[in-house]
Amino acid sequence: MVGGFQNHEGFDGIMLGNEGSDYHFGFTHFHNHPITPCSTPEDLIVLYFPEKDEWTHSCSRLMESGFHEVEAFNPYWRVFG
Repeated sequence: MVGGFQNHEGFDGIMLGNEGSDYHFGFTHFHNHPITPCSTPEDLIVLYFPEKDEWTHSCSRLMESGFHEVEAFNPYWRVFG
């Protein structure tokens, strides 16, 4: 965890990532507007790597960790992803 907050104008949040990294994931919850979490085919995490070798190595690590590749709903990602 790299940070978090509680009751900021009705929102709680948490930031997950590695200290010193150029990115993190942020998740929020609004107390006055409950929703039922529901994923869709357009829910994506997009990471851009400057070097193809770094991208290939990262994909291998994800697959080894139990992730699996799925076909993209948006045809853009099938061509350019």
